[in-house]
Amino acid sequence: MLVGSDTPGKPPKSQTKFIFNGDNVHGRATVERDRRISINKSILPPDCVEVIWKAKSGNPLSQPGDLLLLAKRLRSSLNLPPPQEFEAVKQTPTPKPPTLPVKSTPPTVPAKVTPTPVPETTPDNAPDWEGQDLSLLEKLKEYPECQKWGMGILSRMLQGMKPQEIFESPTMQKENTTLERVTAYNNILFTLLYPKDGRVIPEHFRIAPSEYEWPNDMTIWSAGGQDVWTLDDVTQGTLILGATGSGKSTCSGRTLAKAMLAKQFGGMILTTKPGEGREWGMFCDSVNRQDQVRWIRLGGPLKLNLLAYETQRLGAGAHLTENLVGFFRVLLSVMGQRHGQRANEGFWQNAGNQLLRNLLDVFLISKSPLSLDRLADFVSAAPTKKLDDDEAWREIPLFGDVLATAQSNATDPKDQRAFEKAKSYWLVDYPTLAPETRSCVTFGFKAMLDVLRSREIYELLCSETSITPDCTFNGHIMILDIPVKDYGDAGVLVQCAFKYLFQRAVERRKDMGNQTRPVFLFIDEAQNFFTEYDTVFQQTARSSRVATVLLSQNVNNFYAHLGGDHNARYLFDSLAGNLNTKIFHANGDTLTNEWASKMLGTWDRPVTSSSASSHTSQSINPFDNEPPTIGHGVTTRREPMVFPDEFARLRSGNSKNGFHAEAYVYRVGSVFEQTGQAFIKTAFQQIQFKEAPPRL
Repeated sequence: MLVGSDTPGKPPKSQTKFIFNGDNVHGRATVERDRRISINKSILPPDCVEVIWKAKSGNPLSQPGDLLLLAKRLRSSLNLPPPQEFEAVKQTPTPKPPTLPVKSTPPTVPAKVTPTPVPETTPDNAPDWEGQDLSLLEKLKEYPECQKWGMGILSRMLQGMKPQEIFESPTMQKENTTLERVTAYNNILFTLLYPKDGRVIPEHFRIAPSEYEWPNDMTIWSAGGQDVWTLDDVTQGTLILGATGSGKSTCSGRTLAKAMLAKQFGGMILTTKPGEGREWGMFCDSVNRQDQVRWIRLGGPLKLNLLAYETQRLGAGAHLTENLVGFFRVLLSVMGQRHGQRANEGFWQNAGNQLLRNLLDVFLISKSPLSLDRLADFVSAAPTKKLDDDEAWREIPLFGDVLATAQSNATDPKDQRAFEKAKSYWLVDYPTLAPETRSCVTFGFKAMLDVLRSREIYELLCSETSITPDCTFNGHIMILDIPVKDYGDAGVLVQCAFKYLFQRAVERRKDMGNQTRPVFLFIDEAQNFFTEYDTVFQQTARSSRVATVLLSQNVNNFYAHLGGDHNARYLFDSLAGNLNTKIFHANGDTLTNEWASKMLGTWDRPVTSSSASSHTSQSINPFDNEPPTIGHGVTTRREPMVFPDEFARLRSGNSKNGFHAEAYVYRVGSVFEQTGQAFIKTAFQQIQFKEAPPRL
């Protein structure tokens, strides 16, 4: 930003004062570019300024946040205190981290390549460097070709870009370096930022003040005319059903996604098909949100230690055993569904719950390191028969150590009761279980742990924490690029774990009124990730300001995934009943079409009838014949508003139909202006995009 230039974009005059340096750090880089503020001292009186605020939106200074930001920047440049309005929402700033060491002479930046600053690394949410080994900063000097682009490399790592992708970028290909050196440089950077001892830094839970506001009546998207969906509407959930190729993903799905991205929602995206994450990356780039994307991938730099996060997170209940039991119960139910178990049954509901509760109680009371490895080893070491000596358990490796530590730590009555119950379970109840029962109890638990502890899965979920679901509250978009078609059970389990933690984080976040940033949960092929908690979560999603968007081909996908019995139908119908917007594309599934037809309702169709009868006289006189009797009547017949077979005749979003996909859109709580009904037939344009060239 320049102050004192006669014309924005022209070389500054001598009175020009540089207030901000860098690549558009003074503006919202993810929304608008090329902003300039200039003061023309030669024309305006001394107490006046000429402000030019260019924006791609064509609607400059349209939000109160813009004015507050402008006031803050100008006051700061003149060493004046910030405006009171900004102070009212500003949190306690975190000390700014030390600047990465650079050469005494700044490197010359190539004309066509501009280093990107670290996203969201501002005084309000800067990383916590306290307690880190700052001597590692000196080691960065050993990689001058990387240090030259240090901020850009760090920015891309914080987005989840792998070292190989950074190395293959056009910028780094011009440098004399190797993949091994880029990888080593990246590792040093992340070692500085994130502790390796399991601690979750407070930075991961901090929500920066937003310069935006999202009132409930804000328009998000429209079906044409005055029929619009407000923020209040989209947070009541959306279900999109349509056959393969009908346009549910590329037409209506992307229409909703683009609308939410344009309104600066944060969000989480689950993936099923290979390449789906890459498509989302291109999509975010097409709406200028690429700098806020966070890639969660196996072998990537962004990781989340599940147990550390759940026990160190902010808010009440962080150390409650029941919350951890609930987390494992969700994952165990997912494993059961994947392998044919009914969702309402499974080992975890009775004996499984008991095992989990007593296992976690022991670890929480002992304050021992809580990891999947130690949990599995503890269960494996637990005695399977009653011990002759009451103290013999102390000699069992790991099992005895953890139990003894818990006994010494149980000083208050609450912990003492929990410990005595857990000790009785592991030394009396568990050993006396029938071998078949004990095997059934532990088999599913160990099978789940085996999946989570396999190779790169373990690194992603059991090492340091460099990202949490809370980042979506600052506008980040988490793409879980672990597609089910590539990774099978592991892909489902990991994404369901992230989804569950995201849902819980959304439910407990602090309400900031209109400044509470809305977030979305977008899941294509949603039947793969369904859990019982989804139904509970959707009941309060509106008050949590989260827009759930689920896509699938038909309702049979959900029924089959949940076991195919009556309980499966109850579970899905309960979830669907809490998704107040439903979009039905072309479909050949009879059950889905009948389900949709019933949802759109019925009406009394008028049916007219007429009859005629003649009376022939027996007389030979033709004048004795009576004229025929004619009767008319009108009745009504109850019929569907839309017959099931009409859904099969909807146009799909292909080239034959001009890439327009027809659909019936149903919404609870209001009627459409065009139809006077709770539904409307409309068409969605297919949204296409091109991949942007890589940059650093």
